[in-house]
Amino acid sequence: MQTQTPKLVVGIQHRTDIVPLLEDEVRFEIDMCIGCDRCMRACPVPLSSLVNIADLNLATISDVVAPHVARFTDECVMCGSCVPVCPVNNHRDLLMLSLKQRLGIPWDGKVDMSRVLDHLPPGWDVQLILSRLREQPMFSDQQLVPDNYLLHFIANSKVLTFLPGAVVLHEGQYGREISFFLEGRFLISSAGANSEDVPVAVLRRGEFVGERGMLTGQPRNATVRAQTAAVVLEVPDQVMQRMMEIVPAVRTFFEQLNNSRSVESVMKRMAIFQGIADPDIRWIAKQYTV
Repeated sequence: MQTQTPKLVVGIQHRTDIVPLLEDEVRFEIDMCIGCDRCMRACPVPLSSLVNIADLNLATISDVVAPHVARFTDECVMCGSCVPVCPVNNHRDLLMLSLKQRLGIPWDGKVDMSRVLDHLPPGWDVQLILSRLREQPMFSDQQLVPDNYLLHFIANSKVLTFLPGAVVLHEGQYGREISFFLEGRFLISSAGANSEDVPVAVLRRGEFVGERGMLTGQPRNATVRAQTAAVVLEVPDQVMQRMMEIVPAVRTFFEQLNNSRSVESVMKRMAIFQGIADPDIRWIAKQYTV
């Protein structure tokens, strides 16, 4: 195995005190492993059931990295569940960190373009869908969010088409997916006092919904219907989380948005702000969000 400069590792912000192993320490711990697979059985990552500890050990100390091992390494959340079950006191979490450092961020690598091209709506091409995503404020800076990241983002999400009147999101349902509007116009409504739908807003391409569920896990607080033929990119929570790990500016965008919404909610309950229009309260909340 050739010595390589450690690459960026994402998703380990919760392990602020972590100290990587030296190369000699990595080889010593691999030699100590007895291949019992207890660490893999303790792992919460679903893909762990398909990974053989021998293949994982080989990848850790050589350039032989099977595709499913590379994917498992990417999905490892560094939770440390593998450590206390090891009968020889190996630090499997630090061994995983070593492998993560070597492999780097998968989104820097080649994109499986078939997963992008096969699901584009008729008449759409790669440049068009990239340009529509660039209309989203958190993806507008190509220096922070390269095209390659967006292509991986698309490849791991769903491009959905809707006819006029079709429901995109149902109020009251749980879900952590976030939906980016790429084409069309959408009516946002909420159940009124008599359970009738009360129109709240109209959104268009370049806007998004579902961030509340993604950030808080709470149920949807509105129903979203397509008013015209529409195209939506539905992004799973884990894909959005990966983008936020790789590009901290995207995480900052959503954190500030969530803080602003919280301030806005508090202001609406205060007597001093009664009678002030929602757009004005929203503007004030944005100014005072830290």
